[in-house]
Amino acid sequence: MFRQLNILLDDLALDERGVSERIKSVLDRSRLRIAGAGKAGDRLLVFCEPAETRTAVCRIAPFAGFSPDELLAEVRGRYDAGFSTAAVWEYGGQMWGIFVKEEKSRVNFHWGGGAVSFGFTLMLFKMNWTNETNFDIMQA
Repeated sequence: MFRQLNILLDDLALDERGVSERIKSVLDRSRLRIAGAGKAGDRLLVFCEPAETRTAVCRIAPFAGFSPDELLAEVRGRYDAGFSTAAVWEYGGQMWGIFVKEEKSRVNFHWGGGAVSFGFTLMLFKMNWTNETNFDIMQA
């Protein structure tokens, strides 16, 4: 599923953290990630696409500076902290950006009944991988 989020820039300027949390909530509920965004008049259009991993953090924040060197330095600093820059736009004489951090893949084990016996007993296990990098180990 693809989705477009329409955000009033005035709302964003008043409560950037609240807007960030609402976007994160939509991403989590719909299993989406931000594909990009653009300013259209008084709105920010955020385009979302299907995702295989969850977005761990989504933050909308103004940049500290406006020059290309200042913007690049801030993008680099956020990248070093694990964030990707999803979009950048100008509003109210200031540059703004959406920064996201994806969850790391992890492997989860789910045991499906039975005890493991060491010694001379041979145990067979069946491994089922899911698209979330989880798998089940079950006694055959």
